[in-house]
This record gives sequence, structure tokens and C-alpha cells, in this order.
Amino acid sequence: MQEDLLNINEILNGNKEKFTYYVELYQDRLYAIAYRMVNDKEEARILVEGSFQYVYEQLPTYNEEETFTSWFFKITIPHLFNRITYKGNRTEHIPFHSLTFPEQKVLLLHFVLAMDESNIATVLHFSISEVERYLTEAKEKLRGTITAKSQAEDCIKVDKLFMFYKQDLSDEENTIIKDHLEFCPACREILTTFEKEDKQLIEFLNQPFLPDSFADEVVEGLSAYTKNNKKRRSWKYQIVTSTILLAVVLLGMFVVPKLSPVYTAVSNYIKHGEMYNVWDEGTYTFTDKEITLEITGIDISPSNIALHYKVESEKSFGTYGYDSIIDIWDNRIVQIKTGDRVQFVDMVMPMFHSTTAENEDTLYFSLNQLGEIPDEFEILLNIRRIAGYPGSWDIQIPVNYAKANINVETVEINETITLDDVGQFEIKKFERTDIESKLTMFVALSEEERKRKTEQFREIAGIEADMYYLMPHLEFEVVTENGDPLVGYYSNYFEPQFTEDGFIFEFDFMNILRDRESFEKIGNLDPKEPIYFEFISINKMEPAQIDIPIKLEEGIYDVNFKYDDIEINTVEVIMDNSQHVDFVYPKILLKGSKPLKTEYFFHWNAVDEEDNYLDNFHVGGYGYHMEGDEGTEIVQELELYPDFSKELPETFILKATDVRKSIQPTEQIRIPLYKGEVVN
Repeated sequence: MQEDLLNINEILNGNKEKFTYYVELYQDRLYAIAYRMVNDKEEARILVEGSFQYVYEQLPTYNEEETFTSWFFKITIPHLFNRITYKGNRTEHIPFHSLTFPEQKVLLLHFVLAMDESNIATVLHFSISEVERYLTEAKEKLRGTITAKSQAEDCIKVDKLFMFYKQDLSDEENTIIKDHLEFCPACREILTTFEKEDKQLIEFLNQPFLPDSFADEVVEGLSAYTKNNKKRRSWKYQIVTSTILLAVVLLGMFVVPKLSPVYTAVSNYIKHGEMYNVWDEGTYTFTDKEITLEITGIDISPSNIALHYKVESEKSFGTYGYDSIIDIWDNRIVQIKTGDRVQFVDMVMPMFHSTTAENEDTLYFSLNQLGEIPDEFEILLNIRRIAGYPGSWDIQIPVNYAKANINVETVEINETITLDDVGQFEIKKFERTDIESKLTMFVALSEEERKRKTEQFREIAGIEADMYYLMPHLEFEVVTENGDPLVGYYSNYFEPQFTEDGFIFEFDFMNILRDRESFEKIGNLDPKEPIYFEFISINKMEPAQIDIPIKLEEGIYDVNFKYDDIEINTVEVIMDNSQHVDFVYPKILLKGSKPLKTEYFFHWNAVDEEDNYLDNFHVGGYGYHMEGDEGTEIVQELELYPDFSKELPETFILKATDVRKSIQPTEQIRIPLYKGEVVN
């Protein structure tokens, strides 16, 4: 720990090369985690590089209260996971991608970083019981199919042996099983199989590796720290300011939910019982690295908070890679303090794009983690990056939620749409506040569809399909009369409420409009404007067993491939060297036909004849390019990204283990949600 403090002190004094040691120490473990999550080597490399850049900026916050390794992963892992979008079931030869997103996270931290349940819970903000449940479920899903047909009648059940292997039994039960194992080779063989599977899983999850040059490349792109003497306001200035603020409070100036910055600043003088430096410790305005961050207002709904801010500086901001001028990808920048309890809350990401960063913008974060929202709480902001510049902007904002006077308008909809081959969905209600709206929907599979998918997963994938696998994914918009969509949140599409009969979704939408194609913000919603639900498609994920032999030689080859209502007739192989004269990037065109109003998205992998995953190149490109007057001819273009340090095979098998089927309605479906007259 002392050596880490010395190294970090050198880094903060300008010797950035010292950071190379930490990149080399952690790069392969971070890369293994990122690669298993995204299944794309280049994307994983970019994610890991960004994670090291981020932790480099956080170095001033490290102290000797914990080991550097513990602090490092506590900072980087949430940052890394926050940049990864869950892509559902993408089963490989070891079905890691059949796991849910939380199961994937927990399993990787356990096997790649060797974290125990307590540390995983701290890093991921789960409870320990949640971590234990996710880890157990993940291990059981990935455990091979072990039969006990060679066991005698008095042998111990496989599930009981697995509990013994996990050390989840009482001392008395352990003693009984140990005595039995001494004379039972069949049960000992099953335990050996468990051990082999864990070793194979660890080996699988801890690969691949980054090149030795990666650390030097990361450090080369970092800016060395320089000493910074921060300017302070004089105490005379602060005392005069506080006197003015106190006078304002005595006049009773207070506005909710647009909280007054003046009142809030004074409330901190009064709450803390002493004068303190509002300009260095401050609540609504903070300056660091010649950049001033000012909080200009707060809007509150029952689900989310919108925190409006303004940034001022003589520096040129330019383009720096974020839609927001503040690094909104950092999910540790907002905490809620209630009494002595402090907890992080999630940023929620609006689904729109900005072409340039604006000096005035808004941060959005969720209140759902709090459960019942307290009458009073404080927002603690810990901003570490503005417009690409690292720094420290710590702001404390008291909120009196009880005085927010939030007006929630509720429209009961109870409109049902039936899809014959899938099931039905019901729009139950639509709720509006000043800053956002909420749509509640119930989705249910038909009994025939549930039975079909359950049998399909059992026969093809060899697993019992739980509610996650059965869940259909709806694609829809909430739009105005002329079709402009409301801006939703990315978090809308995660963790629905499961019931015995179906799924309950709650979708939050901002009262902001975006362009349908570009996703750019185009204006605010008129409170009196009618709003509609517009159904686009329903998506179903299904297991598949699809093998297409490919010869890596330029030419056109006939194939006879059918799946559902789709046919592939020819495969064209193009050996492309346009990107680099010395390297060939193979392209594969799958040509055939499909019905109108239906899209198919296969998740392809490359395997050899023995069904082993080929890691010397990966397959990219899952979409279809439509051709033909009626749109029934299709071409799917797949690109192979080789590892040029390894020899390419002459032939391989293009394998799909799952497929997403997207079904569109034959006619437009629009349901009124809000007509200007509220029904309570």
C-alpha cells in the first residue's frame, strides 16, 4: 500500500510513466471481462482503454484507507459495465451469453477477479443475498448435463453432490457424503466432473489477452498531471455574501420544484451551524481547472430527477465524445444522502443525440432505488470530468421533496392488442407530470407460444426456459399527432416485473421530442398536445441449430438453407484487401428470400468441424440489406476480422445458435394515450 501511495504521488506530480505498471497489472483481467461481455475484440480493447483513462483521472481521490487493487476495481468495474449494452442471448460453445446481465457480471467478477460475494456486492451495489443468488444460478446454468445412470440406487443425488461441492451442506450431511464417497467411484467421478467444469470455465473466461504494447499506448495518450494552485475567494467576500443570502432567506424566497440556488446555499450555512467556504466546499457553484459548474434548477418526478446546470469557462470545449458536456457515463457521480445513509443512484440515459455539447444541459438520475422517497434528502454530486477536462466538482444540494407539489395526471387506458401467434399486450395506464410521463403495460404469451418456446429451448438448447428467455421484446414509440417521438430512457427496457401470467413494463418518457431518424432533440412537448402509442414490431429470441459450411476462397457457392420462412440459396465469398494491401479481410454475402413484414437476425459464430469456437477471427454484421421491388430478396453481409498473427483455416462452419425474429404489423396500430382531458 505504501508503494502504491508513492507511485500515485509521483504520477500526480507529472510522472505519468509510473501508471504503466498499473495498466500492465490489470489490463488482461479487464480485457477478459470486456471481451466476454461484448464478444468483439476491438470494442473490448476500446472499452478497456477508456477504463484506464477514467481511473487515471480519479487518482487524486485515492487514499490509504483501502488497497489500491480494491479501489481500482471499485472505480473501473461500474464504469466499464455502464458502457456495455446487454445484447441478450448470444450462446457460444460455452453458453455464457445465455446468462442474464446481472449473472454475467457476478460470474466474471467471481472467476476473473477472484472477488468474494461481499466485494462483488460492494462493487455492483447489490445485496450479498442477490450476489449469492446470481452466482448460484449462473453456475447451475453453465454446469454440464451430468447423468447418474451409472449410479447405484443408494447413490447420492447429483443436486446433493453439487451442494457438497459448493460446501453448502451442514457438517452432519458432509460427514455422511464423505463416508459414501469412500466406497462409491460413480459419485467421485461426478465430483471430478464439477471440478473440471469449473477449471474449463475459469480458463474460458480469463481469455484472450492484450498485446504487450497496449500499456505503452494507453499511457502515451494520457496528459501528465501538473500542480494546480486553486484561487480562493477572500473571507471578507464570503461573509458579505452570506449576509446577503441570509437576508434573502428571511424574506421567504423559496420555489419548488425549481429549487432556488440562493436559498439552498444559505440553508447549508444554517444546517451546519458554522460558516464554511461555499466556494471550495460549495453547494450550487464550484470552480476547478478554470471551469465553473453552476446548478440552475431541479425538476422532480416520482421516478427521476432532472438536474439543470450551466458551465462557464474561458477554455475551448470543442468536441470531446459525449452527448453531455459532463461525463454522464460515470455512474458514481450522484449520491443521495438521507440522514446518515448515503447511497449511489443510477444515472438514466435519455435516448437522443446531441450534435455538439451545450454549455447548458441537464443530468437525469433515478429515484427508484430509494423505494419510498423521503421528505428531505441531499443530492451529492461528485463530477470528475467536464468537457473532457479532468477535475473535481463536488456540489451538495438539499431537497425538500415534501414541498415539491408534484401533480400526477393519470389516464386509464386498458386497451388490449392481440397477436395471434404470440399473445397479447395491454396498455393499462398513462401518467403525466410536468417533466415526464410513464406508460404501464402488461405483456402475456399465448399458451401455445409458451408451450412451443419451452419445448424449443428444451430440445435445441438443452435448457429449461425461464421467464427471461420467454419474454418478448416490444418495439414501439410514444408520439405526437404528427409522429414526433417522445424521448425515452435506455433503462426502460431492463428488468420488467415478472408475474405468473406475463410481464409488467413501466416505461418513462421525458416531455421532450426527438427526430425519429437522427434521434436529435427537436423541442419540448406542448402540455396540451395529444399523445399516442404507436406499435412498431414484436421481437422474439429463439434458440437455433444452423450450420453453413464456408470455403474461404473467392467465389459464389450454392447452398440449401431454410429456417422458418427464410431461405438462403447462395453464399458469395469476397477476399477483400482494400483496407490494407498486405492483409485480406474476407466478406460473406448470404443471399435468399424472406416474407414481408418480418426480419431475422442471426447471431453468427465461426467454428471448426468439431464445433470448437475459432478465436483467430470473429464475425461481424447481423443486419439485412433489402433489395427487390417487393422487398423479399435479402442479402446479409458478414465481415470477418482476422487475427493476422494466426493462420486462417481453408474452411469453417458459420454457426448460429440463436435468432431474433422481428414481426411488424400489416397495418399501423395507434392508440390514444392523452387527449387533453384527464381521466382519473
